[in-house]
Formats: sequence, C-alpha cells, structure tokens
Amino acid sequence: MIKLFTIGFTNKSAEQFFGLLQSSQVEGIIDTRINNVSQLSGYAKGSDLRFFARAIGKMDYTHKQKGDFWEIVHRNDRPKWLRPVTDTEFGGVSPALVGRIVLLNLVEIELTEPVPKGYQSENVLFDPQSLNVLGSITATWNNLSKLANANDFSIFAGHGKAIHRDKMSGVVYSLALIEVRDVRIYTRLDDGHMRAQFSHGRYLYDLPVTDVNFIEKFTLDEVILAEAEHVFFTVSLAETAQSKNFSASGS
Repeated sequence: MIKLFTIGFTNKSAEQFFGLLQSSQVEGIIDTRINNVSQLSGYAKGSDLRFFARAIGKMDYTHKQKGDFWEIVHRNDRPKWLRPVTDTEFGGVSPALVGRIVLLNLVEIELTEPVPKGYQSENVLFDPQSLNVLGSITATWNNLSKLANANDFSIFAGHGKAIHRDKMSGVVYSLALIEVRDVRIYTRLDDGHMRAQFSHGRYLYDLPVTDVNFIEKFTLDEVILAEAEHVFFTVSLAETAQSKNFSASGS
C-alpha cells in the first residue's frame, strides 16, 4: 500500500521537520511549491532540502510545479489506479467539482485516507477543496502505453463477461486502461445499446460502451475509428451482488 502524507516546514525546526519524516518512514519528498528557492525558506530551500533529505533520511527529493508531468503512482511495476471518493453517503463526487476535468488531465488531490472502510482497494478519500488541474497528457501512443496495463493482462479468466470468484482475490483494482485490437462498434438490436467487440491478449471481448461523449461522436460519424492506428479502452469492473463475480463495461 502506497501512503501519501502532506507536511509544511513553517513553524517547525529542522529537527522537528526531518524527525516527522523519519518517524513516518517517508521514502521520498515531492516539493509542490511554485517558488522553492526563496531565502525565507531556510533549511527548506530547494537545493538544501534535497541535500538534507538524502543525508539525514536517505529520501529522494523531486520538485514539481504547474506544467510539470507528475510521476505515475506504481505498484508492482504497474500504474495504480486511484478512485477518489468523498465523505458523502455513497462517496460520490459532485459534478460541479469535476465538470471541467476531461480525459488525460493531470489532476492533483490531497488524500486524507487510503482505502476508506467499506470501499474497494483503489478508493481514496480526498479533500474536495484540494482538487487542482495541473495540465494534461498529450494523447500519443508512447504516453498512453505507459499508462496502459501490461500486454499479458487479461480482463477475465477466460471467454465471457465475468471473472470467476476463484480469481477475485487476485483483482486489486476495478479500473484498467488497455490497448485493444480489431475493434467493432455496433448497436444491439434487442435493446438499442451500443457495444464494442475487440481483441485483447488472447481473448475476444464484447462489452457495453458507457462513454456518453464517444457514443455521441460515433453516432454522428461512424468512421472515426477507421484511421486510428492505436485504440485504448478504459474498462470498469464491478462486483455483482448475486454471482459474486466481476462484470465489466468499457469506455
């Protein structure tokens, strides 16, 4: 489990500051100050803080500011997907808060609790007032492939629409970005729902499309994927109450 802490240097002596970091077993410092070279920073001036972090606590130091690309949070050499939740009844995030955020935006949030009780392993409680859009990732294959799950990743244990209960213990996320092949978008005649057939790994999948923006664009122009050299899907997994399996949808 990756833990994130926040700390400030004001009203703290160097002994107190580094003592707190060491007692919390911090492995690295990410300095988010726009100006980290002010003479008023004292021991926390950027170049000094980098030296002290390594010399005192053997900690890495990185200065990140608006416009920089933030490091992707990894676990076991794969990106760790975080799903922010709030302290509302069902953990929902207000549309007014995230309405300006679009796909591939780089968003900064202050975590207040990892994996709140009753939530899945990728859920984190965050302070809604801390949400800040830092920039965006350019949609190139090189960038997206770094975010995507490894090629040997299988959404399911085999053909079908769910992961069997015997495999559930190995699933530690409910959101995955994957690169897909042989995509066919169609509308099912019985209910009019848009679906996507695609290949990934060794299997062929058929999932509902839930991205309302894509549905609108594809309805207006059905050849928008024809010239695409690479196609990526975000796949959402959810536990079904009756079968105790994971079902999936794509966007």
